[in-house]
Amino acid sequence: MEAQILRYCLIAVSVFSSTGAAYQSRNFVVTAPTEDVARRVGEAAENYRRDLATFWRGEPLPAWSKPCRINVRPGALGAGGQTTFQFVGGEVLNWNMYVQGTVERILDSVLPHEVNHTIFACHFRRPLPRWADEGAATL
Repeated sequence: MEAQILRYCLIAVSVFSSTGAAYQSRNFVVTAPTEDVARRVGEAAENYRRDLATFWRGEPLPAWSKPCRINVRPGALGAGGQTTFQFVGGEVLNWNMYVQGTVERILDSVLPHEVNHTIFACHFRRPLPRWADEGAATL
């Protein structure tokens, strides 16, 4: 019985410790393997959100009612990402972003691309044709 309890405790500890570190800013909650990576991605996401919204819209976006979750998987992986959200009654909700690749590629190309998708969703409040959304997010 004690061995079984110990086994469950070890499993629980490994599950909770494998989630890594988190960083929260006004509009993003970042989960990454280290505090440094989580902080760097969170700060960059806020900066890209402000700067890219100003580029596209002429002004920054207002704060979101709930932050976008960003899951960061750094490493020798192909650089890429995915951002999901829902349009509900003219609002954009349930933000989730996944980014992977080297930290450098995440910060200089993947993250701004994915943040652009959030800006377009907020501005247009409806799905864009894929060619327009991906094309503009790549600029």
